[in-house]
Amino acid sequence: MFLANKFPVSGNANTLVAGSRINGGAVQMARVAFGSLSAVADCDIETTSLTFAGVWQGANLANFSDAVDLAYDANNPAPVVIGTGTAGADANIKKAYPCPSAGYGFKFVRFQLLTAGATGAAADTYAIGYNYRA
Repeated sequence: MFLANKFPVSGNANTLVAGSRINGGAVQMARVAFGSLSAVADCDIETTSLTFAGVWQGANLANFSDAVDLAYDANNPAPVVIGTGTAGADANIKKAYPCPSAGYGFKFVRFQLLTAGATGAAADTYAIGYNYRA
């Protein structure tokens, strides 16, 4: 069974300083077919110089107190910026991010947006949801 936009979260980056993490919902991996999980991030970044980048975390405790960032490849590349705000009206950026294979070794995973460059405002919005096969 294919499931779309599960465990959605949305909001804005108002007052979030550079280095903040915006958590997506937690996904219990026992319910997910191997290789099928992706996060869909929909961002509208309006504040000049504010950037969002995406990262996955894995954990074995539901509260993520033991969370670790997941490497995408063996060489552990840095997260790539999803988008950067500029003066004026910026278009929404909507992208899907596959869960790294390392995530399937944890009980729970979540996708996060990392902020950098500037403090967010109410106009900087995001939505995160997950697609997968059960």
